[in-house]
Amino acid sequence: MVGSILDAIKGSVVETLISGFAIRLGFGMMAGGGAIDYRSSFVDVSQGDVGVEVSTYALDALDEVEAKNPTREINISDIQLFDATDSYEDVGVFPTRPIESITTLYWHHTASDTLTPWSVIAAVAKKRGLGGMPYHLGITRSGRIEILQPLELRTNHTAGRNSKGASSVFLGNYDLYPLNEAQEEAAEKVRRLMSYYGIEEEYMHREVRPTICPGKYAAAYLLGSK
Repeated sequence: MVGSILDAIKGSVVETLISGFAIRLGFGMMAGGGAIDYRSSFVDVSQGDVGVEVSTYALDALDEVEAKNPTREINISDIQLFDATDSYEDVGVFPTRPIESITTLYWHHTASDTLTPWSVIAAVAKKRGLGGMPYHLGITRSGRIEILQPLELRTNHTAGRNSKGASSVFLGNYDLYPLNEAQEEAAEKVRRLMSYYGIEEEYMHREVRPTICPGKYAAAYLLGSK
């Protein structure tokens, strides 16, 4: 069944995957869990000297927002997703969690060139102590929304906020140039998709950590469109 979902999700419209999306992002491609005392070490790609280590016990204490019920009656039939998890070799090994525990979306940018392969982003993240690809969804310059990690994996994207957070990243450096129309439309689709799963709260990385991420231009759009 997972194989058929992967075949369908590549280039297909989400209306055919309302239940399949939960399986793909939630239960498919599990990386095998992790130690109970797994440590989350965050280093922002755009701020190389910013680094914080937080135990998972502390993460659970910091994420005080209660979980919400997923799968609300929201139309997501026009949202097209593409599986990019096979575009890099090392997805990393992260602890798992139920999708229902996710309460908040965090916005990032890669602070790289807009044509940087996801394999490079994943390799840099691993080298800087993040364990592997930290982001769940990626938005390319063309506005394509790509699955980078299953939502059920608690990756290392926002220090102190990972246990109940999902992450979406813009590919590029949006402190240098603005989002284009296709990316803005994609951002709204990601917001709608999160709402479908009951994830209504959102923050930019810069709102919770000392960083410029996701860049001043992306920040201007995200704030102005809330």
